[in-house]
Amino acid sequence: APGRVLALLGANPDAVLWEATAVTLRASEPDAVAQVDVRLDAAAVTAAPIDSPDGRVWRVDLDPVALDNGAHRLDVELTYGDDGAVLATALPFRVAFPTWAADVTPLYVKRCSACHDAVIGAATVVLEDMSAWTAQIECILCRVSTPFDPERPECMLCASAPSSMPPTGALFDSEVELIRRWSAGGLRQE
Repeated sequence: APGRVLALLGANPDAVLWEATAVTLRASEPDAVAQVDVRLDAAAVTAAPIDSPDGRVWRVDLDPVALDNGAHRLDVELTYGDDGAVLATALPFRVAFPTWAADVTPLYVKRCSACHDAVIGAATVVLEDMSAWTAQIECILCRVSTPFDPERPECMLCASAPSSMPPTGALFDSEVELIRRWSAGGLRQE
């Protein structure tokens, strides 16, 4: 039937995703849909049917942590059983988690190395490489959060450090967010 519409809701085209996102597939005349084909980067994925107050819709969960950084595409094709009509649409998106090499290392050099470098630093905790950051990520996030929360579990950094880091002045919110996103993205090297 002419005038049928397929919409993808939950993420804008060309969005940058870094946290789990549910994409809802909403079609006109959903009860007439005979087949739903969904592909993520050409690989078939499941679209779970769910009932909503507006009728049947389908949900696809996108987990950017499971994807490589870069461009991705969700393709959706619905086939109607009454007349064989096909509706298709796509959702291009990007995954862009910070990486150690491109994002965290420059932050470390600029804001942390004066204290946490093995050669020039005065701090007892050395954080000059990715393995040290990975081992201490929860403590690092605890220490750079503003305000510092003394109720967080004790750790090597939290027990011996000043009330906030760096001691010369708190990290900018964007710098703390970069560390949080790097952690949420699986602590990627590159």
